[in-house]
Amino acid sequence: MAVNYFTIVESLRKAFLSGKTRTEEFRQKQLETLKRMLDEKAEDIYDALYKDLHKVDKNLLQLLDKAYIVKEPLGVVLIMSAWNYPIHLLLLPLVGALAAGNCVVLKPSEVAVNTEKLIANIIPQYFDPDVVRVISGGVAETTSLLQCRFDHIFYTGSASVGRIVMKAASEFLTPVTLELGARQLWIKVPLIWKRLQKESPGLDV
Repeated sequence: MAVNYFTIVESLRKAFLSGKTRTEEFRQKQLETLKRMLDEKAEDIYDALYKDLHKVDKNLLQLLDKAYIVKEPLGVVLIMSAWNYPIHLLLLPLVGALAAGNCVVLKPSEVAVNTEKLIANIIPQYFDPDVVRVISGGVAETTSLLQCRFDHIFYTGSASVGRIVMKAASEFLTPVTLELGARQLWIKVPLIWKRLQKESPGLDV
């Protein structure tokens, strides 16, 4: 009889949506359960590993070795920003990328024309072109850019373009950070709206 995997996944999703996994007590209990399983079934695990891979329960190198966590930069990072906050959404990820020791390609939104021109003009005045570069342009340029291999891609924008970015990144198994836009709810109260516009011209309300 064929197993219905969709039913299994939906059952797990239903359990997740019920909220049962959210409490600290629940999470701690699951980890304790995992530890108990490993302790109680240690001999069975060693036996299975030996039969499959001829692995012993203890490795001399493991006993003598020490583990270290070494934080290393990823390499070349692509940062693509949206039009609505073209400076903030471009330079804030740049801070993290540079602080981590990466080289960066900046792709400002072509919709914010003046900001795009400004970024393309001022970045080369301050940064070594071997470290930070700016790519300007629209769909054609972005499409060509995404054919390059990056070590991380940070994209802010629409879900539709996000899918394109993910698909391109999958060719190289490049890790991706997506900050996707969504529909916003607007409630407009005429009198308050007019008062805000009058008292605070230019306010983004």
